[in-house]
Amino acid sequence: MTDLWSRLAGLESPGVLATIVKVTGSAPREPGAKLLLLPDGSFAGTLGGGSLEHEILAHGRRMLEEGLPSLSRTYRLNPAADQCCGGEVEVFLERVGPAPQVILFGAGHVGQAVARALSPLPFRVTVVDSRPEFAAKERFPDGADVRCGDPLELLGAIPSDSSSTYAFVFTHSHKLDLLLVSVLLGRPLRFLGLIGSRSKWARFREALKSRGFSEADLSRVTSPIGIGVGGKSAPEIAVSVAAQLLAFQAGLTVEVRHLTDSETATSPTEPISTPAESARRD
Repeated sequence: MTDLWSRLAGLESPGVLATIVKVTGSAPREPGAKLLLLPDGSFAGTLGGGSLEHEILAHGRRMLEEGLPSLSRTYRLNPAADQCCGGEVEVFLERVGPAPQVILFGAGHVGQAVARALSPLPFRVTVVDSRPEFAAKERFPDGADVRCGDPLELLGAIPSDSSSTYAFVFTHSHKLDLLLVSVLLGRPLRFLGLIGSRSKWARFREALKSRGFSEADLSRVTSPIGIGVGGKSAPEIAVSVAAQLLAFQAGLTVEVRHLTDSETATSPTEPISTPAESARRD
């Protein structure tokens, strides 16, 4: 099972995870047993071998070919299927793919903080910077892919996908930021974020419009980034970006509003009460 999970974590393109969910009568494996069909046709784990496993793998390959997200099948282990166990096995097959990719352009204090905030979350993080002293692996979590070189040149070697690739631009140079945004607008991305103030984005909008980008193109850029928690330090920006990513990944929007004085005011001598405590006093 350890090999299966390591293969699953290392997927770079979709595979199929098959899980036995129910067994009736006699069967070679128990509920919970898993098999992972890899993109190259090989597999890890086993659901019992023989004709049963052969048929499950065939259904998994069909899922990959047709782009099916999931499939539930019941397999009868009888002589007609070249099985003599006599039972039935219900198997759930689900298409699984690599974790969403986050590309961070800029390995300075913000890029470092964002990479750290994302390290325990289900994202694959790539950090790109031209400065060797910043693009140093020891400055980033173990799972981060840190690349040193010209970001515009390295970009060509980084695959992107419109359903699972997020890109954030926060380099040390506004000129480079603008160049990267203009190139990234031509790439398939699910999310494109640019650090900076609203006035910076207003200037960038005008520059990009003069280069022929449409309003539809510009609407793909999110700037400022994060959910607007108010802080400007690198860790605060990182937390707001991580929250924004998680919400976006889940198909949610986050609304931030200012609390009124009555909502923020609390007496130092009177603790905040739970609704149940308030009800008891009333």
